[in-house]
Amino acid sequence: MEIYSNKLLKTSQKCPSSKSYANRALFLASFKEPGITIKNLPNSEDVTYFINALKSLGLDIEHNKDSVIFNNTFLNTKPSNNKIFLGEGGTTIRFITVLLASLGGEYELEVEARFLKRPIDDLKEILLKGGVKLGIKNNIINISGKLNPSLEYEVDCSKTTQVGSAFLMLEKIGRVSKVNLLNLSSSQKYVEMTNAINFENNYTVPVDFSSLSYFVVWALHKQNLQIINVEDIDNLQADSKLFK
Repeated sequence: MEIYSNKLLKTSQKCPSSKSYANRALFLASFKEPGITIKNLPNSEDVTYFINALKSLGLDIEHNKDSVIFNNTFLNTKPSNNKIFLGEGGTTIRFITVLLASLGGEYELEVEARFLKRPIDDLKEILLKGGVKLGIKNNIINISGKLNPSLEYEVDCSKTTQVGSAFLMLEKIGRVSKVNLLNLSSSQKYVEMTNAINFENNYTVPVDFSSLSYFVVWALHKQNLQIINVEDIDNLQADSKLFK
């Protein structure tokens, strides 16, 4: 494919932010004290589904362009709905599934059928050991039960680190006692990303370096360009290697 354009970009640009960081921040904020603000959220379907799921569950979240404010959280709010549509984003579905298993109850998650072609048996097995049943029929995932918070959980990360990251976040907020992640290999960076998210009253989602690489290559070939929302080089994202 060859693409030609004689249109230059505006000299100053904002780069899309990272949905990987964003969904982790949303997960953690939903168990913090109310008042947390998350800024610089990406215009991503996965992130939008995540926010809508939290709203459907009863959280009062103000969503204004690229930021959200949590007016209440699961510290003081019980889920008020048990049917949610989550699309096909792996991070969104796996994170929400683990989040709901931690809260306890019965839930029905509607997902795009394409997602169910991806690995999910490992998640079913881990949840079952913790006291939660996961049933799958057509494009519906049914959750029943509540994770035992006193157990120690082992998560195999050879196929995906998303489940491991979700359990690691439960450990960070004290909803499970201990998590051991196995077979990390090349996915270690995603775990480090999960550990790196800390915030008091607000959090700014970092730029997505995969997206940033396009801006950089364009600028090298076409024009001077200022990216105004990059605060630092994020070594936890693989595409930051482009700068080296």
